[in-house]
Amino acid sequence: MSAAFASDLSPHIADFINLKHTVGVTFRDGERYLRSFDEYCGRNGINSLTKFAVEGWICERARKVASRNNNGASALRSFGQYLQAGIDENAYVLPYGFGKKTLRSMPYLFTDNEVSRFFEAAATFACKSPWRWEAKAFFGLMAACGLRTCEARRLKCTDIDLASGFLDVVWSKGPRSRRLYFDDDVARMLDTCDKMNNLAFPERDNFFVTGEGNQIPDSVPGTVFGRIWDEAGLDRPIGGRQPRPYDFRHRFAFANIERWTVEGEDVMAKILFLMRYMGHASLEGTLYYLHISPAFMAGYADQIIDTERVIPEVGFDD
Repeated sequence: MSAAFASDLSPHIADFINLKHTVGVTFRDGERYLRSFDEYCGRNGINSLTKFAVEGWICERARKVASRNNNGASALRSFGQYLQAGIDENAYVLPYGFGKKTLRSMPYLFTDNEVSRFFEAAATFACKSPWRWEAKAFFGLMAACGLRTCEARRLKCTDIDLASGFLDVVWSKGPRSRRLYFDDDVARMLDTCDKMNNLAFPERDNFFVTGEGNQIPDSVPGTVFGRIWDEAGLDRPIGGRQPRPYDFRHRFAFANIERWTVEGEDVMAKILFLMRYMGHASLEGTLYYLHISPAFMAGYADQIIDTERVIPEVGFDD
């Protein structure tokens, strides 16, 4: 409680946090989220807990953070219930299930120039950790194979066969476990990274590791990505969609659909292969990319009309 609060809601936020501590709840994450929400309210002149304020903060956070897990919905919901109980009967209480079913996080679609400049900067990234040689391979693999960030982080050395040119993405259940093949350029990039890591961590289990030889935590790729993005001199949008590592996966799907469209391929016939390659749990997650492809929309309008009935509104956690 050492840091000062910022908005007109701050006295109630501080009292709510103190109440949690009094009854023995650590509430460390909840306090961090409420402080972020308080800063958002102060910055935007918000003085009451409204639907606009709550959902506005959650959507802003979703644009900045790669993962939507632990997005603060629970903390804000509890705070709203606290206010309703005796302070403000009109305080907004976030509905249960808002996070995954209501929130939509749009992808940032990289330009070719941004990708080129990013990987030029990644190749010369200067730091004391293994990211110095891992950055190009980590993000390059995501871009080349459309991996989720968590899939790249969790790769074991035994999951990658450099000689045969494939890797295995292993999930505990469902259709997301799959074998992905890559070309010689990707194999050489991974081989260089592997040799450097073997020198530093000869007994490691994970292909990509921290400075201690452990699996990379989920928050680190986003931080490293941001540093490389800035070192490349790339602009950050003011408001709206923010670039993230996960957007390499979006680019992979989008680029394949665009290429097939330009080459005159039957995109609708190939979409099932793309779904399987990317490890989507259902077809809906893959079909979304048809909607954000101008080339496909222009050339396949009739097919889009036919498929609308099977394309629900979807998010991007696939």
